[in-house]
Amino acid sequence: MSNEIDSALGLKKQDEESHQTLSTNKVFYEPEEKEMACLGRSYLSSFLTEGSISKSVLLVSQKRLYQKGSIFEKSFTGKLTRWDGQSVIPLDAISGTSYRIKRAIGLLIMGWIAIIVSIFAFIGAQESEGLLVLAIPALFFGVLWLIAYGLSAKEFFVVSFAGGELVINTHWYSRKEMNEFQQKLHQAREMCKS
Repeated sequence: MSNEIDSALGLKKQDEESHQTLSTNKVFYEPEEKEMACLGRSYLSSFLTEGSISKSVLLVSQKRLYQKGSIFEKSFTGKLTRWDGQSVIPLDAISGTSYRIKRAIGLLIMGWIAIIVSIFAFIGAQESEGLLVLAIPALFFGVLWLIAYGLSAKEFFVVSFAGGELVINTHWYSRKEMNEFQQKLHQAREMCKS
């Protein structure tokens, strides 16, 4: 009975067919394009069923790299701005990929300044106890800012292409998943060139 209901609703057929057919209808530009790699498969199912996506999905076909969902755009000043949307990049336009780490450098600077101030305040406190009131909070905030700097690291996966860079937050994916995707993207790019 359950199989008949599933069959009537198209659920069993959907399970038997790869998600390839579904993604072709909603993602790929040309029907003959086939998925060669996917980063964020769990988010892809969200996109296919709901039509929206909360994170980012990267799909590679024989011809193009498709991106759906959240992405970061780098301005000419270096500031990263998050936006939701989609991008399509021809594989032959991709020049490379990389991982980048962005940290809040201001926290590092403030932390070291506070620690240096606290060292001078501790030295000066030997002559005047009033400086001890400055030394302890300066040391506390210096250590706090250095810890915050260490925790502020954000890692990004960057796809460089002729028109700019596609920047994805790596927090959403495992390192293994990203490495496999990166390898398959480069293989697809080499196949496209030949």
